[in-house]
Amino acid sequence: MAVMAVKVMAVKVMAVEEANVPSDPADQNKHSCEQCGADMKQLGKLPAVSMHPALKVFRCYACNNVISEQA
Repeated sequence: MAVMAVKVMAVKVMAVEEANVPSDPADQNKHSCEQCGADMKQLGKLPAVSMHPALKVFRCYACNNVISEQA
């Protein structure tokens, strides 16, 4: 019986919408509110379900604006 070794290489290609995402993970959780300009807090992360991608949810406590973005 022959044993065959397989080498797998993975390459991540950055999509256009990811071009402006900070590379530092700490900066990815910081957002400014589009309505009032205050800092927003990440409320949580929703897992991917079926064909829908994972989402991060942010809230501005100054004006109660809530947004979500793909994780």
